[in-house]
Amino acid sequence: MKKIVTIIIVLAVIVGAFFFFRSGDKKAVTYETVELKRGAINNTVTATGTIEPITKVDVGTQVSGTISRIYADYNSVVKKGQLLAELDRKLLEAELKSEMANLKSSKNSYEYQQKNYKRLKQLHEKRLISDTEFEEAEYQYENAKQTYEKAQATLVKAQSNLEYATIYSPIDGVVLSREVEEGQTVAASFETPTMFTIANDLRKMQVIANVDEADIGQVIEGQRVTFTVDAFPEDTFEGDVTQVRLNPTTESNVVTYEVVIDAPNPDLKLKPGLTANITVYTMEKDNILLAPLKAFRFTPEAMQAPEAGRGEKTVWLLTAEGIVPKVIKTGVSDGIYMEVKEGIQEIPNVILHQTSEYMISPAVFPIYFIKEKAKAYEMNCQLDIQLFGERIAPELNITDRYVGSEPACDVTHTYNQCLREQLPCYQIRFHEIPRKTYGDQIISASEVRKRYAENQLKSVCGMIPESTWRYLERKKNENGK
Repeated sequence: MKKIVTIIIVLAVIVGAFFFFRSGDKKAVTYETVELKRGAINNTVTATGTIEPITKVDVGTQVSGTISRIYADYNSVVKKGQLLAELDRKLLEAELKSEMANLKSSKNSYEYQQKNYKRLKQLHEKRLISDTEFEEAEYQYENAKQTYEKAQATLVKAQSNLEYATIYSPIDGVVLSREVEEGQTVAASFETPTMFTIANDLRKMQVIANVDEADIGQVIEGQRVTFTVDAFPEDTFEGDVTQVRLNPTTESNVVTYEVVIDAPNPDLKLKPGLTANITVYTMEKDNILLAPLKAFRFTPEAMQAPEAGRGEKTVWLLTAEGIVPKVIKTGVSDGIYMEVKEGIQEIPNVILHQTSEYMISPAVFPIYFIKEKAKAYEMNCQLDIQLFGERIAPELNITDRYVGSEPACDVTHTYNQCLREQLPCYQIRFHEIPRKTYGDQIISASEVRKRYAENQLKSVCGMIPESTWRYLERKKNENGK
């Protein structure tokens, strides 16, 4: 007879460890099993970012003046070299005429001093004039020459300023913004005032995403990215990671890194400035044999699991002879399933065994089976997230889940990490909001309760809303009476 082999899965629906008993008489335990199936594993990193054009140019003016004409407006399609605006040219033209006259005067003076210098040089060589007279002529000649050269440079500057009075588009593109109006005076002093912002090609956009420092190590160039925007909630856009910038950004003690994502926009749906909720696929594997992680957490009572090597794990198989351990070679995991590379590919199918009726004590599970608290916390988190993802979210049409960061509590931190890893499996976006601080103190409900209990109510005044403060103060006074 062909033996049927199954992987034992710990039935983890109830939080807390449990004993099975019936009317005082212990009954044989039966096990829930699961069929191994082929599927895909995707590890992802989620973040938020902003839609931006790949090429965006701020157009300004290098000269001060009053804007006389504007030829482009918001959303105007412009070509490189197209006239955008003009400044009042009267003052600039007058300045140019003045510099032209100054150049002519300095040229005449230069030519006169040049002729005088040459004449006196000949006389000096014949010893007909003194050294003092010759040196004076040489001095006047050099001054006139420098003045003439300066006048030439000033004239070029005046000509350039007049040309700057006409503002042209430096690129082909679309005008995103117009910052000036006709009649407005612009002053070009230490920096060029921005008049227009032009995007080169809105059919080629990019997402500038802020990725948490805990996830940035998984993100590399070339990875596939999907993202959504609130403007089109039913659409999913795709792109690729093109750059991981090394300069960190720190805000409220949260360190993030900018990741640039290519975002083709052939339909022009993506608008500059839109907020994008991105998912970076850091690892993708298709058509692989999958086993639930719950299978690797079970160990029968009073039985010793064999030692597993690197890249190996132990599962327990239900055979005709009973429960036996099996060391298998594993691969990647997405937090719910793990890839099975070698060891149990020969299993044709799995039968789900029906359990008997049990009275369940809520006092012991999962500590009865899981001795390490950290693993128990993780398992409870996974159960909660599975319930939320499979039952609650679909019924309420929940697509996003927001949580506050938790740097102090290990349990909540573990829960947030599990949310980050597992929610994308249910097509739910994860958002972690940095926790606020009060001075150097992280604001937490636990800390507020502690100080309240220790009669340190004044110390939490800045950590809670004013209405909450008034309520606690009133309750404290009532209890004091």
